[in-house]
Amino acid sequence: MKQFLVQHRNSIWAKALYSSATISLFLYIIIRGFSYEFPMTWTDEILLFIKITFTGIFMMSLATVGCASLYRGFERIKRHKKPV
Repeated sequence: MKQFLVQHRNSIWAKALYSSATISLFLYIIIRGFSYEFPMTWTDEILLFIKITFTGIFMMSLATVGCASLYRGFERIKRHKKPV
C-alpha cells in the first residue's frame, strides 16, 4: 500500500476529484428532482449547482487525501518504532 501511495500520489487526487464530481452531479439531480415544484431563476440554478458540486468535491477529496495521509503517517511511525 505504501508503494502505491508514493507512486500514485497525483492519481489519488484525480480519482478523488472524478468520483466526487460524479456523486455531486447525481446529488444535484436528486435535489432538483425533489424540489421541482420550487421555481428557480437560471442564476439560482447555476449557483445551486456550483455550491453542491464544489462542496462535494472538497469534502470527498479532503476525506480521501486525509485517509491517505493518515496511512502514510502510521507507516512512518511503525517504521521508526524499535521492536522490543
